[in-house]
Amino acid sequence: SLIHTNWAAEFFLYAGLVVTAGQDHEAPLLYRLVEAFVEHHGRGVMKRLILDRGFLEGAEIGRCKKDYGIDVLIPVRKDMDVYQDALGLMRGNRMRFESYTHPAAKPPLDPKPLHVPAEILRREKKRQEKLDIAHWFHVWLETPDLFFDWLELRKASEDFRKLFGAGDGAEE
Repeated sequence: SLIHTNWAAEFFLYAGLVVTAGQDHEAPLLYRLVEAFVEHHGRGVMKRLILDRGFLEGAEIGRCKKDYGIDVLIPVRKDMDVYQDALGLMRGNRMRFESYTHPAAKPPLDPKPLHVPAEILRREKKRQEKLDIAHWFHVWLETPDLFFDWLELRKASEDFRKLFGAGDGAEE
């Protein structure tokens, strides 16, 4: 299976899955999943592929990097030849290590749009007016003897002036 997670491993999301017989070798299945993922989502979406040592296939790892732009990470143990090779390169000053700093978290997106089209603003104002008028009707039906006193108080409110303007705004 291909799973996606964040740096803190707070969640994971299945990005691909193959169900197969137990005797099938997993490596070809995984690389077909990677290929299908890239074909479907595009190059550059998958940044890193972390593999277990059972998936060490040089040609496929090379294809992931060269054809898809995916960095392949493989954890190694001290008893593996590749670990000894890395130590040899390090001792011969043929490797250079760089410090890595985890990038700062991006600030959350502001859910409010920067520009709201005039037509949407007009529709929203009309919607609010209709809601307010429906509320007036409800008050009138529930308490007809108090309605006009309530309406005068409502007209004096700042909320009413914002919604209907500075004028009288309501017909009696």
